[in-house]
Amino acid sequence: MIGRDEEVRSILDAAAQAARGEGRVLVIEGEAGIGKTRLVGEALTAAQPLIGRAVPASHPVPYRPFAEALMAVERAGAASAGRTLDPLLSPIVAGETVLRVLRDRAGRGGPGILVLEDLHWADEQTLASVEYLADSLAREPVLVVAALRAEEASPAQDMVQRLAARHAVDRLDLGRLSGPDIARICDECLGGAPAAVGDYVRHYADGIPRLVEELLGTLLSSGGLRQVDGVWVAGELPALVIPGAFGTAVTRRLAALGPDERRVVSVAAALGRRSALSLLSLVSGFPENRLADLVARLSSAYLLVERHGTVEFRHTLTREAVLTSLPAGERELLASAALTVLESAEAQSGDIAESMAGLATLARQPARGAYVLLTFARRARACGAPAPAEIALTRARELAVDPETIDQIDEETLAVLASWRARGSLVRVHVSRLDQAVELGRHLALRLEAGNAPPERRARIQLAVARAHLGAKRWEQAAANAAQARRLDPRGRLRQEIDLIRADIAIGRDRHREAERLAQAAFDTDPEHPLAGEALLILGRARRPNDADRARDAFARALAFAERRSMPDLIAGSLNEIGTLDLLRNGTPDALEQARGQAFAIGAVVAGTVAQFNLVVLHLFRHELDRAESRAAELLDLAHRHRMGPLEYAASIARAAVAASRGDDISAVEELLRHVPEALKADPEWSSLIWGHCYAVAAINRDDSDAARLALRHAHGLMQIPDPHHSPVPGLLTLLSVVAGEDYHETVRTLLQDPDRLSHAAARGPALAACAIREARQGNRARANVLLREAFGTLAATPWFQAVTVRHVAASDVGPAWPELAPYLQHARGFFEAAALGTLAQACAGTSAAHATRAAPRAGVPFDLKAAGVTARELEVAGLVIRGLSNREIAQHLFLSPRTIDKHVERLLQKMGCPNRTALALRLTPFLPS
Repeated sequence: MIGRDEEVRSILDAAAQAARGEGRVLVIEGEAGIGKTRLVGEALTAAQPLIGRAVPASHPVPYRPFAEALMAVERAGAASAGRTLDPLLSPIVAGETVLRVLRDRAGRGGPGILVLEDLHWADEQTLASVEYLADSLAREPVLVVAALRAEEASPAQDMVQRLAARHAVDRLDLGRLSGPDIARICDECLGGAPAAVGDYVRHYADGIPRLVEELLGTLLSSGGLRQVDGVWVAGELPALVIPGAFGTAVTRRLAALGPDERRVVSVAAALGRRSALSLLSLVSGFPENRLADLVARLSSAYLLVERHGTVEFRHTLTREAVLTSLPAGERELLASAALTVLESAEAQSGDIAESMAGLATLARQPARGAYVLLTFARRARACGAPAPAEIALTRARELAVDPETIDQIDEETLAVLASWRARGSLVRVHVSRLDQAVELGRHLALRLEAGNAPPERRARIQLAVARAHLGAKRWEQAAANAAQARRLDPRGRLRQEIDLIRADIAIGRDRHREAERLAQAAFDTDPEHPLAGEALLILGRARRPNDADRARDAFARALAFAERRSMPDLIAGSLNEIGTLDLLRNGTPDALEQARGQAFAIGAVVAGTVAQFNLVVLHLFRHELDRAESRAAELLDLAHRHRMGPLEYAASIARAAVAASRGDDISAVEELLRHVPEALKADPEWSSLIWGHCYAVAAINRDDSDAARLALRHAHGLMQIPDPHHSPVPGLLTLLSVVAGEDYHETVRTLLQDPDRLSHAAARGPALAACAIREARQGNRARANVLLREAFGTLAATPWFQAVTVRHVAASDVGPAWPELAPYLQHARGFFEAAALGTLAQACAGTSAAHATRAAPRAGVPFDLKAAGVTARELEVAGLVIRGLSNREIAQHLFLSPRTIDKHVERLLQKMGCPNRTALALRLTPFLPS
């Protein structure tokens, strides 16, 4: 049975269980036409079950389903039958009668099976008997299968709920079939269906198997499907012909509605298959509390359903049937009036754009629809909501016929595609999408040049293409388009915008001083122009790597500018930038919370999701893992609600980072990353979080410094920038490399000279600690202590990073005991224990013991070995080599990293001139007789 293999197995398993004397009642639930009867027949025909049906009636006959089943036994002449069910019979006695018949039928390895169809129409006595059977079959070779409609409230549903609450019934929910399964059913019905017919049926069947046959019958009668020489071919497919039985059912339900319910369902049909409750309220004129009551009644009438603030028709054909029931003139007037209401709506969403397009088509006003959608798109882009703008422009292009309108739509589409790159890598489009913008811009430029369009209009096309190249990090091409725009703008009217793009290009090339100069020039061109606010934002980004305080000042000025001019998109952007600085400094989430609220309030979904993601990262750094996980779940919900595919990957990465921080097994972390595309894992802007905060953190939490160092190196190699201000990777890499004696890496050498160049506290703290280790090794204990205190103070708001830094500083080879570390070690151990990171807590305890041991007086290095350059630490390692310990075992014994021990043994072999460990042990044994 197509698409129901798992459900068939469930029924057969229930039958096998009953055959072993473990009887059950199995309830199969699903909407009308979903295939309940066919499924049971397919699974149980060979078992020859008894079958009884309930039927709709104003006065149901008591025990009708049971009577029908038992009559079949009597007709077969079975000696165990011959019983009738008196309507006055107790439900318990009736149930026991049925049970004995079924027990008698069990045998030959199979159970006695009773199938009760359409139980939602059953009488009270039948339901009471079913309840008795459910409580009595546990040790009987009997299976009762009951089918009922899940969407209709009924006494049968109430009974099933009661039985389920006491685990006396099994439930099998039949959902709608997938598109491919519906297509297979279509092929099976015809022995091969034309592709156009398959697509048509798949769309309108909406996952309901019974509608496949009804739609095929409709197509045959309308000429949309015919057979030629034994082969099925598609004719002209009708816009839609409602199958007779389905249309009759909807008409009957509509006739039973009151005027208010009829208006709501008509408006809902005009708006589309689904619409927001707030939108339906706006167009229908009913307040939301009153509308909720009306929608509930329409849900009971099996027309609409309300889910999470969205009203949806139960089936595609239901909506079409409602529209068909309206006279043509009334349909057009309703659609035109609804379109007028939506024109004045300030909300920005893809659903509104879809509704506008549908209303324009329904009202037979395509030109008006194209203009309304173009206006909507411009407003949406101005508010920072490119996703609904793009939907609106796609639908506007379908409606437009005037060449000038088409040009305007294409120009706005180019501007929208280019605007995505300014919204952050979190939801940025793939390079192919940006290439689409570049190609569209090329065609537009040619068309406008051929039509002698004004140079300024053509220059704007070049600027939009430059923004698209910026999104793909193609700095040279972006610069070329900006230069072309300057040539087309001899009067300098676009100078401010051109300078802003040049400043953005300079930031991409890590020329922050040049970017600052260009952004300042753009601002000075006209400090009152709306673009001056964007100039302040870019000025802040240019300053951020070198001077966080001046960057914050620029962002604060941008925020004041936006608030003074009521520019909600710029307000959200400014708050986001301030919040990002707080993230780098491990500050409070206040600005990001405001940015998120402001963005969603104006429909700027992209800006809102960027703030949401930054909140996840902020909580990660602060080790507020429950809040981070909650934010990540909200991020996933946003992705589903707004159909933003890339955002799902961001949510998965965030959840993996939470799992790694919590100390979950690496397999759990990798499972969360399994669906993230490889291209994203190699992306410079994602490498820090994936390799740094997933793989490296997971390795550190299991105290595997080597694996952590490899992951950090990989992350840093992918970043391709010397100062990734948003990432802790360089700082952690510096610390772990210095502890392991690998301070030859260029970044490590650079940061050891100037750790303050790192603007992220979680990066600067470990880098300062690495400098402290270096000073301690050189005997500069006072300077080392100053750096150590500064490092731990810098990390005060990031407890995991602080504790991990303490653990690795303490485990480093810094000569004699470092008494200043003792209180930090105790604090780190307490943090790891509270965070349930047992491996690290144990390592801290061991390191504390090792430091106490180091503090005790030790014998000096023998003269001959000291002359060869052997240090006290190397002598300690040599003693363990003589005892036969491996490097990893020595590392565990001394609470050092395996890489550090590797270096010690390598140097001992060189100083003693020994080819291998055995020779080294023999050479040094006389010096260490104990």
